[in-house]
Amino acid sequence: MKKKVFLLLVTGVLGTLVYAYNPPVNGELLYQLSTPETLAGAASVAGGGLWKEHTAQISINPALLATEQRIVGNFAYTAVLNTDGTNAYGQSLYFGAVLPSKYGVFTANTQWAVLPLASVPLENSISIRGAYSKDITEKIYVGASLYGGFGTDWCVGTDIGCMYNFDTISTLPFLSDVRWACAITGIGKAYNPDTIGYVHAEKSTTGIPSLTPRTGIAATFLNTKKIKGGLSLDLSFPLFQNILFDCGLQFAVADFLYVNSGWECNLRQTLQDVATYMPFVSVGVKIGFASSENSYFSKKGWSESEIVPSIAYRQLWNKTNVYSAGAAFYLGLPDTEAPVIVLWEE
Repeated sequence: MKKKVFLLLVTGVLGTLVYAYNPPVNGELLYQLSTPETLAGAASVAGGGLWKEHTAQISINPALLATEQRIVGNFAYTAVLNTDGTNAYGQSLYFGAVLPSKYGVFTANTQWAVLPLASVPLENSISIRGAYSKDITEKIYVGASLYGGFGTDWCVGTDIGCMYNFDTISTLPFLSDVRWACAITGIGKAYNPDTIGYVHAEKSTTGIPSLTPRTGIAATFLNTKKIKGGLSLDLSFPLFQNILFDCGLQFAVADFLYVNSGWECNLRQTLQDVATYMPFVSVGVKIGFASSENSYFSKKGWSESEIVPSIAYRQLWNKTNVYSAGAAFYLGLPDTEAPVIVLWEE
């Protein structure tokens, strides 16, 4: 039975390689056009230079939420604008939540996207995704997700991922929180709006996001009392027929102001002259708030919580501008103190 399942999986994967890779323009970005964090630099398979868990990350690597201790909720709205053509406006609405437990971390999100632009011809879709992640050891994290969607077309599939935290490396002592991760996303039936592909305009499009192996590294290179800086480098290979290189640079000032910047090189889009080389950026601030002693939040142990509003900007091909705004809510404060073990009392 196990051999049959394995053979079926291998056959399905190899079968996808028969088709020439011909996605719609910017099709690889469908799930990144959702929140300021994924839009601008934090869509790293290793969690970004300064690792801060976010619900939208499970579409990149479902293992990234394995260490989250708090209940998290977030929402975002993204607008896609282009003054050329009749269909000049697109939008995306996103909601996500995290529920940690002693068995692992459960994450869910949903995205409603209407993207009829010529430069982003992804039409209409609603996707729902659920993920489970867990820390196997203090250094190894694993995760898996299931997703489905409908609209102009339907999709269903799974993602798997893992991450290893080296913390520090003796040969690179100036780096800390060094992480390496890998994931395989888009295992299943992909969403295909059947619009115009950027490789062969006369041929039918390839479903997106397609089966995509990903790998990347991230680390903190600057860590002072007031300023922290991190860097992430990622490679992904959609359907083994394209190469995407992503570079992210992140800074945190006084654990209050967060600035993320990123840059991407899409090999296929570069060869077809539909790429842009402008960097993208997001800015967020962390605001703490306290609840009254007798409030519902205090009784649940959430007397102190955080909200992180953020905004982002990114330019796509054909002078298409993308703006995103949202906020994440973190209930309670993370536990950073090790447990005290008492063998006996006097």
